[in-house]
Amino acid sequence: MVTLVRCERCGFEGNSTSAVFCSACGMKLIKDPEDDDEDSSGDEDLSDEGSTRSESALEDEARKGSDASEETEFSRESEATTGKTQGSKTGAIAFLKMPVPKLIILTVITAGIYSAIWFLKQIPSLNNLNAGERFTEAPFGFVIAACVVNIGLAFYIVSVGAVVGDSTFNEIISWSNMLSLGVQLVMLFQTLKARMAIISHYKNEYGKDLDFSLFLTVLLGVFFLSIFYLQYKINRFEEVGSYEGKGIYKA
Repeated sequence: MVTLVRCERCGFEGNSTSAVFCSACGMKLIKDPEDDDEDSSGDEDLSDEGSTRSESALEDEARKGSDASEETEFSRESEATTGKTQGSKTGAIAFLKMPVPKLIILTVITAGIYSAIWFLKQIPSLNNLNAGERFTEAPFGFVIAACVVNIGLAFYIVSVGAVVGDSTFNEIISWSNMLSLGVQLVMLFQTLKARMAIISHYKNEYGKDLDFSLFLTVLLGVFFLSIFYLQYKINRFEEVGSYEGKGIYKA
């Protein structure tokens, strides 16, 4: 309800409470002190009400922000826990699965190059195992380079072997044998390292001892066959279910 002020001089009653001078005669208005108190009280009530609403709104926003923060933190913790569990299991079963005969054929027709490529494809899975082992690309880069050089030496011998002397021929063969030995040692070491990483992972994650023969790994490695044994074991893990299946753990 709007309160109007009456002018004492001309009797005009249409002046608003905020007016200082009379709208009719221009005389300075004399306001009733009670009106001022009422106006002041009304302003204070409105101010208090607005302050209360503002505080309530701030409390609601703070509560919502706290709830959202707790939900976000819980979600992150859940994702981290799930990611850790899934990551470890994924690392155990995400190896490149391939029939052993196919791996043998690819390795033979590429003169050993594919054996290094096969290992390079397995590195992400090997590094994802809970074993503390880290695999890098450098050793397999050496294997690829050595195989390429050996292929080049073989082509050289075939193309110009008849015109080179025995000493040059023997020297080429010696270099080729040294490179082949280097490739053999690198692949055997990396295969043994992969074997230990897989065994450690299953032991750490599931408390299981894998049936993964060290003797066969070394014996086959002497004949450049250790990688095929490793592929066989990986395929075997897949076939029996990787975690709870029978036939891959020691009795």
